[in-house]
Amino acid sequence: MAAEQMLVAVDGSRPAQSAAMIGLWLARALDYHVYAQFIVEAAEVEDPYTERGPEVLGGRGARSPEETVALDEAYGQQVLDELILAAEALELQISSEIDFGGVVPVLKDAAEESALVTLGRRGLEHGDDEGALGSNFEALLAGLEQPLLIGGGNLPRSLDRILLAYDGSDAADAALGWAVRLRRALTGLGVDILAVEERTSSSEVAEAWLQEALSAFSATSDPPLAFTHRGEPGHEILAAAEEHGSDLILMGRPALILGGAPGKTLRNVLRGGEAVLLP
Repeated sequence: MAAEQMLVAVDGSRPAQSAAMIGLWLARALDYHVYAQFIVEAAEVEDPYTERGPEVLGGRGARSPEETVALDEAYGQQVLDELILAAEALELQISSEIDFGGVVPVLKDAAEESALVTLGRRGLEHGDDEGALGSNFEALLAGLEQPLLIGGGNLPRSLDRILLAYDGSDAADAALGWAVRLRRALTGLGVDILAVEERTSSSEVAEAWLQEALSAFSATSDPPLAFTHRGEPGHEILAAAEEHGSDLILMGRPALILGGAPGKTLRNVLRGGEAVLLP
């Protein structure tokens, strides 16, 4: 039986590297084949005056399309080679490719056969708005149906602890399923479960959510730590992740995100720069 594929999208940015590294650890635990992809973006080639990303060699400047493609391909190969070395150190099967075209359609095509896709929030490093997520990222967030692993601002050194944000919804149930799966696959993985009481919810409801989530781990000898916070969910999820030293946040992915912008809670969490897994 062939291994499932994980698509690792890299562009040289720190968020994409963060997602890729966590993705490699998950690939080893879940027996995924890694397919890494670097895209030479057509829009940057067609407009030689495009402001280049800080990670691309050469910065701003007018060049011929041929020179721009050559620069981007050389940089892309360097990024892929570094990822290949990291994957081989973990004894993972990996293939890689440099593609040309629009980031969104190329990645959507590549993701069709993938069980998990890793992405970086390139917008966090580009432009004047430090909270921006990036137009390509938002389009992929809305358009991809596969589980998404989204990189944060820091490069993780290990995957030792995850935080599950749970609210009893169907989307949160999908995140709970992933948390249980990762706990079984990664020996010694610490799991924390957070239920957030909003002003419109009660402590009884939040406690019921926690008990529901904990019941999924009833067969384990080391049950997760479960706790509640009160306040705005996005803020409290980030606060809990910092307090408990979480390497990865798992949270529900609302169905409305498919075809639209992320809601307030998800947007606030994504702007926080933590690594996030959205089933």
